[in-house]
Formats: sequence, structure tokens, C-alpha cells
Amino acid sequence: ESLENITGTLRDRSNLKSMLSALEREIELLKDLKHENIVRYFYSSLDDDFLNIFLEYVPGGSLGS
Repeated sequence: ESLENITGTLRDRSNLKSMLSALEREIELLKDLKHENIVRYFYSSLDDDFLNIFLEYVPGGSLGS
């Protein structure tokens, strides 16, 4: 799903609670994933209106690959 679609969905307050619940479940899964082919999750924080997710840096990698 593209960033534009997610942003549009978040503007609809009726979907906000379910989207946040889905993000919380996803973060809980990421915490336990340990595999050489999966980018490692470090931690996340909520600042003002922004959710920050800190992941392992992979040199030469791409979000699209």
C-alpha cells in the first residue's frame, strides 16, 4: 500500500483506531523476528503525531527490494 493511501486512510478517524491496533500487532511481531534475511527491529516511539520505527541499517539495500 502506498504512503498516499495510508495517509488518506488515517484522515478518516473511524479507521484510525483499527490502523493503530494493526500497527501495534505488527510491532509486537517485529520485536521477536530474528532472521538473516529480515531487517532487524530495534524500537519505536511516538512523538507528537509521528510514529518512529527504528530498524537495522542495511548498506546497499532498498525498501523496494
